[in-house]
Amino acid sequence: MSSNNKLKAITDEIYIAPDAAYNILKDIRRLLRFNPYYEIKNFREIGTDTYELLLRNEANKFEEKQVLRVTSYDADKKISIEYDSNSGMRIMTTFDIQAADKGIKIAAEDNFDLSKISDKEKISEIIDRTIPYWLSQIRSYLKLLEKKTLLNKIKLFYKEKIWLEMSPFGRRVARLILILTALETLLILGILIGYKLLVKY
Repeated sequence: MSSNNKLKAITDEIYIAPDAAYNILKDIRRLLRFNPYYEIKNFREIGTDTYELLLRNEANKFEEKQVLRVTSYDADKKISIEYDSNSGMRIMTTFDIQAADKGIKIAAEDNFDLSKISDKEKISEIIDRTIPYWLSQIRSYLKLLEKKTLLNKIKLFYKEKIWLEMSPFGRRVARLILILTALETLLILGILIGYKLLVKY
């Protein structure tokens, strides 16, 4: 492995305008919360486009204080996050909103400095490989903007006001509750239908 490595991911086509996606992603707090493995604490702005936060990454079990410097390129619809040199191996993350046939695609790239790791065998355990899952959650959110239906508006409200504010553990609990509620509803419907059939015959 070289001292600098990259991880890349790209979405399929999302049928919304580039400006709409860009305006959502350049909100750095929201952008970070799209990552399903990140628990963000004490997020605050400490300078122009510079932020400090305590980040717990459930993927590699790291919890550390980080300083981020964010650059937004309005013309190119590109967002770059630079990481303080004391915050770990990751140097930079970029999100590039690219024009597609009828909408956009989003390409994401993580850059790492692996020279800081003395034991090369531990790289796979330490390195943050969440970029595909991060991008998947961004895609899921933006897909709800393709059609302005009532159901999509409700889902967007839920994601924005509740889901994105939860920790990864909270999201797992909420998902489990939804699954159990759905199963319980199906069970009740099954009992009611069975009862009506018994009464009928």
